[in-house]
Amino acid sequence: MPQYVVRYGALRHLGVFSTSRNESYQRGMAVVVRTKRGLDLGDLLCEATERAVQDLTDSTGGQILREVRADDRREMSRIRNQERKVWEYCLQKVKELEVPMKPVDVEYVF
Repeated sequence: MPQYVVRYGALRHLGVFSTSRNESYQRGMAVVVRTKRGLDLGDLLCEATERAVQDLTDSTGGQILREVRADDRREMSRIRNQERKVWEYCLQKVKELEVPMKPVDVEYVF
């Protein structure tokens, strides 16, 4: 089965992903991937050749499930809107409770 390097998640992790069947994907495609954290959207960067993966510090990946569809994009938009609401709520609570912390990010998994 072909393997590809995919960038995914808020921290833009890089990983080596196999295909669920014998599909072929192209550089730049948006894909739905299964990682150890769950489902996520990613950007396919290249085939996972020996040269391409030699500089990856942690090539943990998973499986490419499919190319991103319109319903996946709608779900991702809904998730991003929810993240913004949670971010504002967290900032409000930190200020309200006067806790010595600074939130850095909110990320929902697809």
